[in-house]
Amino acid sequence: STTYLAKRLKQNKVIGFEPNPIPFKVGQRAISSFSNIELFNLGLSDKPGKVNLFVTKNEVSSSLFDLKDLS
Repeated sequence: STTYLAKRLKQNKVIGFEPNPIPFKVGQRAISSFSNIELFNLGLSDKPGKVNLFVTKNEVSSSLFDLKDLS
C-alpha cells in the first residue's frame, strides 16, 4: 500500500496510481497527511492508448475485463 511504503520510506517520494475515480478520492483523503506521496488518477500500461475500466456496483472491484457483478 502507498501509505505503508510512505511510512517506512520517509526520505523517499512514493508514487501511487488508481484508475478508478471512487477509490482515488478515498486515497486522496488517506494520504492528506503525507508529504511524500503523490497519487495519480490513472492506470499504467506497456502500450499507449485508452481502455474501458469495468467497475462493479459496490465500486471496490475494477478490471479491464467485463466483470459480472455477483453482489
